[in-house]
Amino acid sequence: MTRSNLPVGLGTLRKWKEEKGNLKCTLPYQRHSGMWNLITKSMLVWSLLADSYLPPIVLLKDSDGLDEKGKQQSKYEILDGQQRLTTLFSFMNNEFKLHGSTPEAEVDGTVYDLAGFTFTELSDECKDAITGFRFSVQCIENYTSEEAEMLFANINSGVALSTVQKSKPKLGEEICNYMRDLLEKPFFSQGINITANQALREDDFGLALQSVMLLDSDYNDYKSISMSECLKYAERLRNLFTKSHRDDFSDIVSYLGVFNEKTKFLRKNNVPIIIVLAEQAFLNDIEAESYKAFLSEFFLSESEAYKEFSGSGNVKRVNVEGRLNVLKDAFYKYFRMTPPVEEKSEHTEDSNSNGVCAEDQNDVENISNEDPIENAKDILDEPSLVDVDDVQTGISDENESVAESEDSDGGQN
Repeated sequence: MTRSNLPVGLGTLRKWKEEKGNLKCTLPYQRHSGMWNLITKSMLVWSLLADSYLPPIVLLKDSDGLDEKGKQQSKYEILDGQQRLTTLFSFMNNEFKLHGSTPEAEVDGTVYDLAGFTFTELSDECKDAITGFRFSVQCIENYTSEEAEMLFANINSGVALSTVQKSKPKLGEEICNYMRDLLEKPFFSQGINITANQALREDDFGLALQSVMLLDSDYNDYKSISMSECLKYAERLRNLFTKSHRDDFSDIVSYLGVFNEKTKFLRKNNVPIIIVLAEQAFLNDIEAESYKAFLSEFFLSESEAYKEFSGSGNVKRVNVEGRLNVLKDAFYKYFRMTPPVEEKSEHTEDSNSNGVCAEDQNDVENISNEDPIENAKDILDEPSLVDVDDVQTGISDENESVAESEDSDGGQN
């Protein structure tokens, strides 16, 4: 087995695969392409533009006969780097736009926004940097199949899984594929307020799992919505999360697609609560923009009753249900709805004192005639306090995970 370096740019590799057909990814022990979620794909693009470290691409090189001019041709199999290359080729073909949590990148001394952009929407400088990027490409020649398999296993060993990632085998392939597609909808991919590191840990997957658990009226056996509890729930979900249930949950997340830009209050502490209440808004035919306006006004009010159930220990069941009850009370008052008897909470008086209702309106129609987009814009333009989740810390990923940290971002905003 011999090894050599191959000086070739990303644009050339793309032509080899898509036009000439001499770059393939057909090794039987390779994972299927398209396994990465949106934030992982987006951070790869960021890493390339920010000149961050990217591991080498490893190719198996073989002879492919002579071309029409009698020149020796080569063919290549991707041994390591399939996900990276297919992701970048897909992005260059405008098949996805970058995640809303994608950081800015500095290219040739200029800082560029990346979040929410497709390839063609990027600046010419960014597009040129991607097309001309050169991976460190290593070619393996004169190898046996056993040597190739051993090298592949050695390269891909020792990757630790987060608690969220450990839940995936319990869910099964069908539900995992469903969740992957769900998390690419605007609410999760652009709207929720999580950092790039949180997204890479797949905290968005955890938030979706928490929300499904809270919406499951037949499941009452939980003490918190920590990831360790969700891990236990995942086993139940595999057998009982039917297509009908999945379609219903997709409808709710699509309804929340009005949040198509990162929104301050869509923090981990609040997202499952907002999704659960969105089901009632959706079933009561409340316009999504009106629900968004209500939430914007509520979280601007900084409800003291809501804050009581936030902060340390906010994943505990009593605090989750406390936040949900406070938000429900405000929701019913804002939209002048009569809550079901079983949902009237002891926090009604507190939530009513927060000024969240639509005052001096005669009926729901008058409320809906307001311009919720302008109201929400005014609210979201307000200056904000420092977000502790946006401060870089030395805390390890394991201790900072959505499961075990008890959501250190527990504040209402």
